[in-house]
Formats: sequence, structure tokens, C-alpha cells
Amino acid sequence: MEHNNYEFENGLKKIFLSCLLNFVFLAMILFLITVPVGAQEIMPLSEVKPGMECYGYSDFGNGEPEKFKCKVISIDDIGLGFYKGIFAEYYDGPKLKGDGKGSGKLLETTRIMQGMSGSPIYIDGRLVGSVMTSLVFGKWPQGLIMPIQYTFDFYKNSQGISNKWLSQSTPGNIIDQTPAVNGELVFAPGDSVAICFAWNDEGGVACANGTVITSRFENTAETLYVFGHSMEGLFNMGVMGAPIFKANTLTNIASTMISSKFIKTTGGPIGTAIFNGPFGVVGKLGVTAKSFELNIIVKNKKGETYENKVYCAYSKIIPALLQLTLKNAENLLDGSLDMDIDYKVRGKNTPDLLAKSKFWGAFLFPGNSGKKVDFFTLPDELLMYVGGPENLNPNVESIDIVLSQSETDYKTLVFNEKAVAEFVDEDKTKVSVTTFLYDEDGNEVNFKFLRKIDESLHGKKIKLSSGNYLANLVLNKKWQASPEVIKLLNFTQNRNNIYAYCEDCGSDDKATGKSNAHGLSSAEAWFFNKQSPNDRFLIFDSFEVPGNYVVLGNSNFTMPNPKEEGKDKETNEDKKEEEEKEDKKNIV
Repeated sequence: MEHNNYEFENGLKKIFLSCLLNFVFLAMILFLITVPVGAQEIMPLSEVKPGMECYGYSDFGNGEPEKFKCKVISIDDIGLGFYKGIFAEYYDGPKLKGDGKGSGKLLETTRIMQGMSGSPIYIDGRLVGSVMTSLVFGKWPQGLIMPIQYTFDFYKNSQGISNKWLSQSTPGNIIDQTPAVNGELVFAPGDSVAICFAWNDEGGVACANGTVITSRFENTAETLYVFGHSMEGLFNMGVMGAPIFKANTLTNIASTMISSKFIKTTGGPIGTAIFNGPFGVVGKLGVTAKSFELNIIVKNKKGETYENKVYCAYSKIIPALLQLTLKNAENLLDGSLDMDIDYKVRGKNTPDLLAKSKFWGAFLFPGNSGKKVDFFTLPDELLMYVGGPENLNPNVESIDIVLSQSETDYKTLVFNEKAVAEFVDEDKTKVSVTTFLYDEDGNEVNFKFLRKIDESLHGKKIKLSSGNYLANLVLNKKWQASPEVIKLLNFTQNRNNIYAYCEDCGSDDKATGKSNAHGLSSAEAWFFNKQSPNDRFLIFDSFEVPGNYVVLGNSNFTMPNPKEEGKDKETNEDKKEEEEKEDKKNIV
């Protein structure tokens, strides 16, 4: 039902214009839909006036695009410089299914939905634009319409740029699935479509959805205009390459924030999105985009193996997709056991990148306590171009990741409170430290490490602790976030290593917490608690505990001091001399 009494106030207008509806761009939405409209006579923005009645088409899940109505409220700036947009209110359309409450009209309950982006809008039979945005918390189904002339003109002025995202060879199955080569349009205005950045043999896995604005033949190939806004955040602006899938809306999900369509791709890729502009996305059927394989294999402690293979477009979102995919794969493994991660990136003209990481406890990501993982962010030069599309040279051919674990019998080691340190050279520059630990059966396990030390450590009190102990110390004391704290956590990322650190080393400058004991090690790490200025540490060494052990507690010792030893020696010699004199007296 049309809301005739609505007054568009300037305050609400400003709020609305600042809230672009990211239909497509919730980073991990699994499908998005776009809708094409046939080649139509267009109505220029100059002819659009407030109060005009309009209508549009979109796929609401009933098997074909359905009509809804709208009314122009005003012509407003759309935040893109000198460009204007059409602010409209939507009403009518398909009825609600099930037990939905309200007037019985879908849009009056859901408002503009995620996935309606690109729905074509007409006035008097002429194409005027496409659904672009909606107010996130708005009560009424209102939103901006992107003028179609911007969508057409911007792409027209951008043609001629070399697109290196596209494959040189077009597989036969793409052509076979594209009736457009026989003069038949595949898409109609209001159809659902998905542009995917990850897919497999069954269809889209991670896609952007929207609606086709229009579909028409250009140079014998069917060309789609979709979305009514850009896909910035998912793909580069300008030329791009990502496969296009046909899609169907299964149902509509109402929400107080952003309602959305729930869609599913049908069949395989039939074309490629080739241009990402500020006013919409352009695609061509019968064209293939460059892609690479992502293979993930999970092997659990029972010997069971799970394999997943997907194809990926060269998208900005791939590193985040990798992280999410691996986080989901973790659910197939026992979080209480070690996890091995092996990965290999194969590339053209690029050496294979190999790495292996081991985790203690649940699967952990960068920023949490656990061994650092650095492969989620691939180098830009592998995925994206730098300096312009003419420099694009996608290098990645495949990424293979294996997550595995086996049941390991871990033993607990507990520190003896005291360790022993002694000089091992005449120059008093090298110290041998022996630390004593005991297993669950009371058996003693000794570890030694030899280190050349700076004289600033002479006579200092030294502690030995595991990485777990230090990490818990930082977290439990709620140290203020600072580069020093991050540096400490990164340095102690191997939780079962033993770390040697000095508790009373450092500066007298409590305001800065800077150290005077520089040059001890390139691995030194400071952290400074502003709530307790005297509580400061300098880590100067670490060594790995061999075998499958979990180290608990801590130990301590005092570093030898040559000066004190010299004083003690002089004192002992003087004392011995006095004793000898006393003995002589006694004899006399």
C-alpha cells in the first residue's frame, strides 16, 4: 500500500543518504543475485520528476521476476560528486507467504532486500534506473535508484582497456551453456544472478547476489548490466574477471536491519563479470575468467580424510575466504590435540612457497595465543595488479592446504625452583645454565644452554618460564595494548619453548620504560605495564624442549658476577691469611 502521508525531512534524508545498502558486500554471504532487463528505451534523469509513478521487476522466489510499484519522492545527490540519484518509495508487489503479518504485501514487511540490488525500474515503459540502496533501519521500503544513463555511459567510456583477468581459451562447455550464441537471451530483467569468487563443480560457494538491470546483445555476445552499484571490496574497480551463474531465489528472509533473499546458483558458470564500475557491474556470456584451484584436505586422528576442492577468482576477498574456510575445517578435528598445517602455493614464474606450522590446543588464528599463521594474506603481486590493469599478471595456479593431526602422548614437566649458572671461560663472558625439571613419575630431566652474555646481566636475577606461562602472565595482568606487548606475544609464540628473562634489567626511566641494556640479542622484547612501572622484563634467550612435553611453572637463578667473585676471592684470601696468623699465635 502506498504511504501517501510520508514527509521526507532533511534530517532523515541525510541519514538515508549515508547508509548505502551493501546488498552484495557482506563479506562472506554465500550467494548474491542480479537481474537483467532486455534492451529498452531509457528515460534520462532530466525527465524524472517527484511524484511520478514507477514500477520494477525482481525475483521473489515464485519462479520468475514479479512486478512491484514505486513512487518518486525526490532527486538527490548520491554521494558521488556531481551525480544525482532518484529517491523513491516502494509498495505493492507479491504477497507474503506463510503466516507473515502485515498488510499482505511482501515489500511492506521486508522493505528493500539484500539481493534486490539492480532490480530494473521503469516509468511509462522506459527504463529509468535500478535499485541501488536502502535505509538500514528504515521503517518504510524506501531507497535510491541509480539512473541507467550513468551505468551505460560510464562503461561505454571505459571500453578499450585490456582485460588480463580473462582466459585466452574458452572451454567448450561455456559455449554449450550459452544460448546467446544462437540469438537467444539467457537473462531477462529481474532475473537472479550470482557473481562468484569461489565455486566448485556443483555451483557457487561464495558469491555476490543482485538483480540484472538489463541484458542485450553487444558484438554478438549477450551483455549484462547488474547491481546498480559497484562490487568494491570484493574486486578491483575497473576491469575484472569472475564467473557468472544463473540463480533462483528460494525464499525471502525478513529482518529489522537488512532483509535478504536466500538464493541458490543453478548449473555451471555461463559467463564472466568483466567490469566493476561505480554505477554497476557489466558481464558477458561465453567468456571465461582466469582462476586458480584451492584444495583443502583434512586428516583427523582416526585416519579419516575429508577433501574439498574449489576454484577461486582473483579477488580481494580470497585471503579472508581462506581464513573462514580453514576455521570451518577445524570443526572436523579434535581441538585438544596438536594440528599440523602444510600448505603450498604454486605459481607461474614463481617458486613454490612451502611452510609448516604446529599448533597446541584449538586451532588458532593471528592475534590469538598460538603459533603465528602468516599464509592467510597472499602477496598482492600474486592476486592483484599494482600500478594499473596493464601490469596485471596473476601468478597463482593453485593453493594446497593439508590439516592433519595424530594422537600424541604428551608428558608434563614441572620446573624445580632453582637453576644453576656458572662461567665456562676465563674471560667470564660465557655462562652455562642448567635447569632441572621433573616428569609425572618424579624422574629428573635436565636441560642446559650456553650463552655469551653482556656484562649488564652480571649478578641479575634471571627467570626461566615456558611460553604458556609468559602468555598467561601478559593476559592475566591485562597489560595495556602496545607494540611492546605484541612484540612479546609474537616472540613467545612457541608456547612450549623455555624462555630466559631478566626481571630487574632495564631503564630507570619509568615514564618511557625504555631499556639501557641494549645489544643483548636481536630477539629481545620489552613490554611495560603503566600500572606497575617496576614490573618489566627483558627476554634475552629461548631454547626448545625436545620431545612431546608440556612445561609448567618456572625456575630462577642469579647470573654470576665476576666482580663479586673477585671480591669474594679477596675476602677469602684475607680471611685465610688472618687464620694463618692466628694459627701461628696459637702455636707460639
